[in-house]
Amino acid sequence: VLPLECRTLVPVRRAVIEEATGTWCSACPRGFMAFEALSKIYGESFIGIAYHGGNDPMTGEWDFPFDVEYFPSAVLNRGDVIDPYYGADRSQSQHFAIRPMVEECVAAPAAAAIYAEAYWADESSQRIDVKASIAFVDDQKGDDYKVAFILLGNGLHGEGDLWVQYNSSAGLPADQLGPILAPLGELDRKIEGMKFNDVVLIGKHNGGVAGLLPAEIAANTPVSVGYSFDGSEAVSSFALTAGESLIQDKTKLEAVVLLLDKNGRVVNAAKAHVADQSGVASVTVDSDASVESSEMFDFSGRRIVAGDGPGIRVERLSDGSVRAVKCLD
Repeated sequence: VLPLECRTLVPVRRAVIEEATGTWCSACPRGFMAFEALSKIYGESFIGIAYHGGNDPMTGEWDFPFDVEYFPSAVLNRGDVIDPYYGADRSQSQHFAIRPMVEECVAAPAAAAIYAEAYWADESSQRIDVKASIAFVDDQKGDDYKVAFILLGNGLHGEGDLWVQYNSSAGLPADQLGPILAPLGELDRKIEGMKFNDVVLIGKHNGGVAGLLPAEIAANTPVSVGYSFDGSEAVSSFALTAGESLIQDKTKLEAVVLLLDKNGRVVNAAKAHVADQSGVASVTVDSDASVESSEMFDFSGRRIVAGDGPGIRVERLSDGSVRAVKCLD
């Protein structure tokens, strides 16, 4: 007789890729293209986080969460250093080799479920409040975990040489680049007017905050944690743009919550669009923007079919923005 284990909580597992990138790095656009493709394929099961560094106006006051020896480099759920497009293929011969790594990650069971929401504290304040609910499948000790918080911006752009993205794929044939990177071959060596997504604006506590979880946590019992971002801290640290705010559009901000184990690995994660106080995101989009993907999640973070009850509808738009709407019935 085979043993049978019944669980009342089956969390959605999310893959988190954090990359080191920069506008000056001509190889780095492949990470941007990979993130965009993975977002379309996996929706809210994929979370991309882009740390800009070096002579880049989007470089901020934070530390990379891994040892960066080259650009672009990345980590999946804070594991080994890999490439954001080629994954673990150091020969760089397997196109989009990051995808099977993400596929394996989201298919694996998760030890905890996370649901997060974020909203402006008030209309005149710079403060963004984040609330997260975490429930473990098994009994746990809170001291074994930390919770990290990161604020992201989408659609960042600017004029002038500082905002030019260098592109080493310019002029290369599509059959050499593969379908994901092929559009880069049609662009110039210097890409002007690019809009950058998943950009880290505030990551002061990206290494995790200890002591937020109770000492003893019972299985299937949600635990609430809170955190606040100070919008005034979202500023450039690059010498030529030092002190300039990185919050260009308050309707295109997202808060990421990471649950980290004692080894610093990501156990699971959640991402929430920063909404107004009503809990419903107020988003202004370009007139020609369309909904590229739409998914429904219950308040435990599990994907559901629209119309099956209250939940959160998450929509990713063609202009790079994301909006979330709370559905009560």
